[in-house]
Amino acid sequence: MNPAVEVKIWDWYRLQNIKVENVIVLVFPLDFLAREKAILPGVGERVHLNLCRGNEYIRMGQADIIGKRKMPLGRITDDIWARHLGPGYAEEYLEKVKEVYGSEMPFGRFSYARVVEFKIVHLETGFLALQKTKSYPAV
Repeated sequence: MNPAVEVKIWDWYRLQNIKVENVIVLVFPLDFLAREKAILPGVGERVHLNLCRGNEYIRMGQADIIGKRKMPLGRITDDIWARHLGPGYAEEYLEKVKEVYGSEMPFGRFSYARVVEFKIVHLETGFLALQKTKSYPAV
C-alpha cells in the first residue's frame, strides 16, 4: 500500500484544473515536519494525496514524487509558486501556514521548507465529481 501525504494548505480554485499527468508542487514547512515527526517518502515513490481541512479528508488521487528539495521560503521562485496547490506567493502562504498550523510556529520568509514535486498518475472518482461541480462544499 502506498503511503499517504496529507495536504493541509490548498486552494480549491487551483484544484479545479488538475488532470492526470500534471506536475504539482507542495511546500511543507520544515518546522512542522519536525514537530509532527512526519516523514515524506523519497523521489520515485508513489503516494496517495489526501486533501485535509479540519476533520474532513478528500482522497484526491495518486502521484509519483519526481523531485524534492530544501530551500528558504523567500527563495522559492515564481514558477514553483505557479504550480503550488495553495497560495501562489510567499506572503499569502505564510498567512495560510499561521492559520492552518497555528500562529505559535516560528515560520517566516527565511525559514526552510521542503518543496516536493508530484506528477499526478490517478485522480479518484469522488474528486473528479467535485471538480465538475466547480464549487467546493462548505466545511
